[in-house]
Amino acid sequence: MSKTEDTPTCPICGQNGNFLFEVPCDHARPKNSNPYKIYWCAPCNFGFLFPRPSRDEISEFYKIEYYTHTAEATDNTATQSFFDRARIHAAWRIDNEDRRDNDEYFRSLRRSGASILEIGCGNGSNLLRFQAEGFEVTGVEPDKEALSTSRRQGLTVYDGTAELLPQEITKNKYDVVLISHVLEHCLDIRAAVLNARAILKQGGYLVIEVPNHQSLGFKEQMGGWPFSDIPRHLNYFTGNSLKKLLMDNNCEILETRHSGFIHQFSNSWLAHEKKVWNVLHKASDTPEKEPHYKIRAWKLILRSMFASRPEKYYSVRVIARPKKIQSAND
Repeated sequence: MSKTEDTPTCPICGQNGNFLFEVPCDHARPKNSNPYKIYWCAPCNFGFLFPRPSRDEISEFYKIEYYTHTAEATDNTATQSFFDRARIHAAWRIDNEDRRDNDEYFRSLRRSGASILEIGCGNGSNLLRFQAEGFEVTGVEPDKEALSTSRRQGLTVYDGTAELLPQEITKNKYDVVLISHVLEHCLDIRAAVLNARAILKQGGYLVIEVPNHQSLGFKEQMGGWPFSDIPRHLNYFTGNSLKKLLMDNNCEILETRHSGFIHQFSNSWLAHEKKVWNVLHKASDTPEKEPHYKIRAWKLILRSMFASRPEKYYSVRVIARPKKIQSAND
């Protein structure tokens, strides 16, 4: 076997990673899975699932009720207690997320015919929003149910992945390529970035957002953190590792932005934490006392008051564009 097949080799830099933690099963499919190990590359500040699964194995991971299939659910405020509302309010008070328009790079391109391609568009919610603002929108989605949902809404969406883009996509160029909460699922992250670069217009923007594994929530809960989602997530990015991947593939970084704070204190998020913990604990041989999720959430709020931005937020977005290739005469 080659080095990449039998050793935990970082997909970004090629160096060996160190074992970080293991989960005993897939929390969504506990009867149909084995333990999964996450390794960490310190130079890249990046984690990855190893051994890497085959593409056939990956397709089995998604034979569950997945969030991209239907419209997004929201918390029912009528079921919130006084203490639930107090917790959300406390989180809101210390949330200093950048309130500038998150899509300012998109809107700088607002003109007739400006095009946005979303790779991994899920149920099409982002594309519908951009379409309503006058953009020409196209999507790529591998999940059959999500693909059907987006097409039923009248969107032009093709079957494919970031690593294997359909021909209908590769023959065109786009002003913006958006890859939101997709790169963590990719088996070949380098191919995904190179494919996205290749279909950008001159001066176009590549926008990638992923879960932020520099966050306090991940550091505390590791495999139990809802955004770990092992084994559907194969890659565990931080802002630094995402920027390194892009720069190593000839992209210029324009902006890095962290977001997502208040939702991790919602009842729905805490219910997900409880569900994951109970499944993993049941499959584990290690006795452990179940956490009090709402008390733990209050402790996280207090810690977040003094945390850096990369530690506080659960998502990180990097906006980049391909570097100009200089000719010999420049």
